[in-house]
Order: sequence, then structure tokens, then C-alpha cells
Amino acid sequence: MSEQHPGDDRVSLGKGDPDPSAWTPAPEPYPPPAAYPPPTQPYPSSAPWGQTEQHPQAPYDQQLYGGQYSQPPQYAQQPYGQPAYTPGGYGYDPSAPYGRDPLTGQPLSDKSKVVAGLLQFFLGWLGIGRFYMGSTAIGVCQLVLFLVAVVTFVFIIGMFLWFALALWAFIDAIVILVGSPRDGQGLLLRS
Repeated sequence: MSEQHPGDDRVSLGKGDPDPSAWTPAPEPYPPPAAYPPPTQPYPSSAPWGQTEQHPQAPYDQQLYGGQYSQPPQYAQQPYGQPAYTPGGYGYDPSAPYGRDPLTGQPLSDKSKVVAGLLQFFLGWLGIGRFYMGSTAIGVCQLVLFLVAVVTFVFIIGMFLWFALALWAFIDAIVILVGSPRDGQGLLLRS
């Protein structure tokens, strides 16, 4: 006994799965594309009503390059290893080659504030951060104080000098990292 389900073209035998041999194909809702007729109306053009548009055939090179060139345009290439830009371009300031401070407009140094602060934090007891910044007077003071602390370490005073020097280097590193330090030429360090 076969039963028919509404909206379904399959026939079921009543045992669960439908019988594949009893299936009837569904009718095609649309005809195949070959059955459509060609368009009867031409595509719209920019010519006046009732006239056809005429396009003259241009030579091949004028078709490709808009009639401006008889050959493809040749572009100059940079030699190998040469930069493709000039340093005098837009935004270049020869008086501030490393940029300017956005708040004050003062030129920036080629030295980095982060590098100077880290050098002063880890090697400040030798004055390395100050030597990097160009502040040689403070760097020499820190180096001399370290040497005096080493020589007098046998005595109690050397330990106090060493502690004072370590505290000075630590505070100096924080001031360099947080503040707006200047190099030996008076330029602000880059961030």
C-alpha cells in the first residue's frame, strides 16, 4: 500500500524509506536558458532619439594609451641602492632632522630617552647613562664617586658612598624616563 504525502512527489511503501523507483521527477519551474528569446530592444545609447551611434576605430596603440602616445610610456627607474625619495620632500626640516617636539616645537635629539634611562638604571653607578646623553660632567662625577667608594670600601665610609651613589643613579634614571631631559647640546631627547 502506497501512501502519498501532500507536497511530496515521492511514494512511500509504508515501511519507512520511500521506494526510489517510484519517485517522479518534479516539473521544472523555469525553462532552460536556451528557450529565452533574444532581446528585441537595443541597449540604450547616448545618440539622439532614432539615430544610431557611430564609433570610429582608432589604431591599436591609441586604443591602449588614449591616443597620447605612439608607444607605451617609459618611466625613469632609480638605480640599484638609491632611495626613491629625496630628503627635501614634504615635512622635512633640515634644522630638526630627528623631528620636533609636538608640544613646544623644539628640535629633538638623536638620542633616545628610554635608552638613556635604562642605561642610567642598570649602569648609573658608572655614569653610563649620562655619558650617553652627553652630560659628561655628571657622568664624570658619578664615575669618580664610584672609584672613591671602591677605594674606601674597606672603611665604613665606602659603603655609605656606594649606597648614596646607587640611590642617585636610581633617582636619576627615573627623572630621565619621566621628565624631559636634554642632551649635551641642549636638545630634547626623543621618546
